[in-house]
Amino acid sequence: MKSRFLLLSVSAALLCACEVKEGAGEFEDFASEYHSVSGKIEKGPMIRGSVVDMRTLDRFLVPSGASYTTNIENNKGEFSFGELKIDSPYAKLTANGFFFNEVKGELSVAPISLDAIVDLSESSSINVNVLTHLVSQRIVRLVNGYDKSFAEANRQAREELLAQFGLQEYSGRDVSQFSIASGDDAAAALIVISSYILADRSEAEIVEFLSALSSEFAREGKFSDESMTELKETRKLLNGNIESIAENIVNRYKDLGFVVSVERLESFIDWDDDGVAGNEIGEGEVKLSQDRLDVPSEGGEYSIIIDSDYPCYLEMPDTAGSSDNVWADDWQLYEGAQDIRGISYSKFLEGNTLTIKISPALFLMDKTVSVNLYDVRGKAVATIEINQKGNPDLSVSVPELGRDAGTFVGGMMTYLRYGLQELYNLEWNYISAERKEPFSPSSSGISKAWENLYSSLNTLLSFKNIDAQRLGCYQPFADVYASLLYYELSSKWGAVPFVSDRRQGDGPEGLTRLSESAVLANIAGLLESALPKLEEKANDSRSSVNSVFFVSRDVARVLLAYTYCNLNVYDKAAPLLEAVVNNGFYSLVKEDLSVLRTGYHFDSQCIMGLVYNTKSRISFDGELCIPCLDYAEVLLTYAECLSRLGREEEAGAIIRSVSEAKNLPVEIRGDKMEAIFRLRSELKSPHTLVFVRRQNLGESCIGLQPSELYQLLLPVPLQELQTNPNLTQNEGY
Repeated sequence: MKSRFLLLSVSAALLCACEVKEGAGEFEDFASEYHSVSGKIEKGPMIRGSVVDMRTLDRFLVPSGASYTTNIENNKGEFSFGELKIDSPYAKLTANGFFFNEVKGELSVAPISLDAIVDLSESSSINVNVLTHLVSQRIVRLVNGYDKSFAEANRQAREELLAQFGLQEYSGRDVSQFSIASGDDAAAALIVISSYILADRSEAEIVEFLSALSSEFAREGKFSDESMTELKETRKLLNGNIESIAENIVNRYKDLGFVVSVERLESFIDWDDDGVAGNEIGEGEVKLSQDRLDVPSEGGEYSIIIDSDYPCYLEMPDTAGSSDNVWADDWQLYEGAQDIRGISYSKFLEGNTLTIKISPALFLMDKTVSVNLYDVRGKAVATIEINQKGNPDLSVSVPELGRDAGTFVGGMMTYLRYGLQELYNLEWNYISAERKEPFSPSSSGISKAWENLYSSLNTLLSFKNIDAQRLGCYQPFADVYASLLYYELSSKWGAVPFVSDRRQGDGPEGLTRLSESAVLANIAGLLESALPKLEEKANDSRSSVNSVFFVSRDVARVLLAYTYCNLNVYDKAAPLLEAVVNNGFYSLVKEDLSVLRTGYHFDSQCIMGLVYNTKSRISFDGELCIPCLDYAEVLLTYAECLSRLGREEEAGAIIRSVSEAKNLPVEIRGDKMEAIFRLRSELKSPHTLVFVRRQNLGESCIGLQPSELYQLLLPVPLQELQTNPNLTQNEGY
C-alpha cells in the first residue's frame, strides 16, 4: 500500500513539472547572451546627463544582482549601455533626471524617475516613458500573484492601461516601443497620456500623482474612482492646451535640429467617457438648414435640420471646462426693478432636428441672440442667429441706476472729465497765447485727451450693450453721452475713428478715421432719435449719479444744434437753441470778468458740468466744475445762427445781453462773428476753436497765416499713429 502511494506521488510530481515547463518556458535556467541595450528616455525627452540604471531580473522579476549605469547622451533623451553579456533577458531600467515638459513648453525645475521592465530577448532598443512606468508594478504583480508569464503579464498590463484612456486599439504594440518623436498614432497616444500626468502640476505633484496611479493600477489593473475623477478634470485643462502641446513638441525637436510631426491629439482623448478615444471628433463642417431666424415680436416655433458626421450639443459638454463670454446675469443694473434679460426661448435637440421656440417679446428694442451648437470639446461648430422684433407698445418705466450701472457711469464720467480737462486747457492756452505755436503730435496732453475720451466711450458702449440685452431703457441717455464724446473728438481732430460697439481694448485700435461730416451725421442721427425720449426739465449734472446720467432734453437740443452748426445747417440749429432759451431753465450769471475768476461753478448758467473729484462712483462735493455745456455759449451760438440766417438785429441783441452781463464791452458791426469770438475767448468757451474754423476766422481773429490754418485742428497723437497703421495724421503736422 505504501509503495503504491509513493508511486502515485512521484507520477503527480512529474506531471506537474511537465505542465510548468510547457506553460512557462521562461522558468527554465537562462543562458548568458550578449545584448546591445540602448534607447530613449521620454517624459518629454530627458536632458543630456540624466542617469539611467539597469538591473537584471530573475524569472520572478526580482533583481538578480547585476547592475549597470550610463548617462543620457543628448537632449533627445538617447542612451546606450553598449554590448553587455547578461544572464537574464529581463531587466528593469530606471532613469532619473530633468526633462522637457510638453504641456508648459519648458524644461523641468526638478528631476523625475521613470521605470521600465522589459524582455531584452524581444528587443534591446528600449524607450522608457510614462506608459512603461505605469505598467511596471502591474507586470510584477501579474507574474508573482497570478502566475502569468512575462509576455502574458506585459500584454495584459498594457491592454488594461490603455483601456483606462480609451486607447486600447493601440495595445498590440509594446509600450516600450512608443516614442513621442515617431509621429505615428502610438506617439500621439503617449503624448496624450503623458500630458494627463503633467497637466498644471509641479514636479513634486507629478511624482506624487505617478506614484498613486502606479500603485492603484498594480493592484486592480485600473485607477481608483478618485484618480479617474482627477484625470477627467485634467482633461478640461488639456482641452484648452492640446494644440499648444503639439506645437511645443515640434518646436522642442526643431531646436534640437530634428523635424517631427504630431498627429491630431484631440483624436486620442475619450471626451465623452464611452471608453473609446476619438470617436466623437470629426473634421467636417456642420451644415444647418437655416442659420438665421427673423422672428416677429409675437414669437414663434422653428425647426432646423443639422447635417453633421459627429455629435453636436446644445450646451457645452462638461469636458470643455469653459463657458461662453457673456455678461453676468446677476449684475445690479437697475435699482429696484426686475429687468427682462432679452429674447426668451427654449431649445430641444432630437436626432438631427433642432427645435427653437421663441416667446413673445417683453422688450422695447429689437434684439439679437445667438444659439450655438458645440462639439464634444465645447467648441462652437455652428451658430443660429435669432433676431426678434421688439414690442414698441410695451410700457417700461426707467428705473434708477443700480449698483453696477452706477459704477459704469462713474467710470465713464471719470475718463470724460480727464479728457475734457486736457482738451479745454490745450484750447484755452492756445487761444490766449500771443504767439501761436503749433501743437506737437508727441504732446502728453493731446495723447491723454485722446486716450481718455476713447476710454470713456468704450466704457459707455459696454454699459449700453448690457442694457440693450435687458430692458434697453437707458439707450437714449447713453446715445446723448456718445454724441457728446464724438462732438468733442470731431471738433478737435476733425476726422476720427468711429466706434459703435464695445471693443476689447479701450482705444480705437485698427480702425481708420471717418470723415468729420460722416461723424457729425452719425451724431445727428443718435440725437434726433434720443431727443423725444428725454424729459423736459432743467438739466441737473450735480445732485447724484442718476441726475448726471439722466440728461434733459435741452442737453440733446444743444448738442444737436452744435452738430448742425458744424455741418453749416443753421436753419436746423436755430430752432433748437431757441427752444432752450424759451424754456427759461437757465440764465446768465452777472459778473465782472475784469476780476480774476476762481473757476467755473455749478450755477444757473451751467447746463452740464463735470465735477472735479469724480471717482469710480461719483462724488458731488464742492461748487467748482469743468464746463461742458454753458448757457452763455448757447446764447452766442444762437446769435451766430441768427446772423447767418440774416436776422442781424436779433443776433446783435443777444450779443449785447452777454456783453453787459459779463461786463465785456465789444464793438458790434455788420458781421457779428468777430464780436462773438471776442466774447467766446474772454469767457473761455470750450468750443471756440471749432467756431473759428467753421467761420473762417483763423487769420482775422487768431492771427494765423494761411499756411498755419491747419493749427485749428489738433494732431493725431504720435503714439496712436505708431500703434495703429490705419490712422493718418492731420495735414500740416
